Amino acid sequence: DEFAILLPGVERHQARHLAERLRGEILANPAVIDGAQVVVSVSLGIGEYAAGDDANALIGRADRALYQAKLAGKNWIAVDEGAGSRTAAVTVA
Repeated sequence: DEFAILLPGVERHQARHLAERLRGEILANPAVIDGAQVVVSVSLGIGEYAAGDDANALIGRADRALYQAKLAGKNWIAVDEGAGSRTAAVTVA
């Protein structure tokens, strides 16, 4: 599954820090299924809004970064190095 988190007013380094915290919390809290602990990992992609972008462009940047993270292996974070504004989107899978 995939979903996006929009972070208005958040810069790339702040989004990266939040993604690291989210990844750490998910990894540190295994799910319990039928009495057995299941360790869950997450890959995250971070994209930034560029002036003139629409929602599809922003989500596209985050989605490309997510697939870079997935190609690197499980439990990775990747940042799309475009744009540079103050709205970040984090795509999570």
